[in-house]
Amino acid sequence: MFDEPDRKDKKIGPMDFNHISSLGQGAFGEVYLVEKDGRFYAMKALKKRRYNGLINFVITEKEV
Repeated sequence: MFDEPDRKDKKIGPMDFNHISSLGQGAFGEVYLVEKDGRFYAMKALKKRRYNGLINFVITEKEV
């Protein structure tokens, strides 16, 4: 009855990737090696509640 939405309209989240291993831990989060559709990526996971008052640093990390 309903067509599936176009792929570009679907939001991709952490659950869409296969976790391979942990690459390291830094001041603002942990970095993981992940895979999706045969391509490998580095995914950084941040814990939002740790960064109260440090939002500028978190935004800079996201842009990098």
